[in-house]
Amino acid sequence: MIKFQPTQGQLFITGMTPNDRTISFSPIDRERLKFYDPEKNYNETICDGKDVTETHSKVIIYANFSFSMPMLTELEKSKILIVSKCSNERQQLTIFPLFGFSESKLQEVLFDLSEKFNL
Repeated sequence: MIKFQPTQGQLFITGMTPNDRTISFSPIDRERLKFYDPEKNYNETICDGKDVTETHSKVIIYANFSFSMPMLTELEKSKILIVSKCSNERQQLTIFPLFGFSESKLQEVLFDLSEKFNL
């Protein structure tokens, strides 16, 4: 299992794989978590004043390795998240949490990914 811990002096939780690869993400406030619903048509722009558009939570995952397409597919197979976008270097992912998502489940999925792809 990857032991994820808060990074001293930063706002991230970081874990190290058995092969010394790091994976980090911001802590997820369960109280403020809004699940992504694939059926909805989201407008992610927040309107000023009274009308605030309903949005969903985003989680950004940082790594010191590049995510391959098979890795992204494997993440989505977990059924707790959807990969929204990946940086050009493929070391940063933006994911949307689906119903059933939790920080502990994300950690389990990331551990399974590290084992399957020998990270």
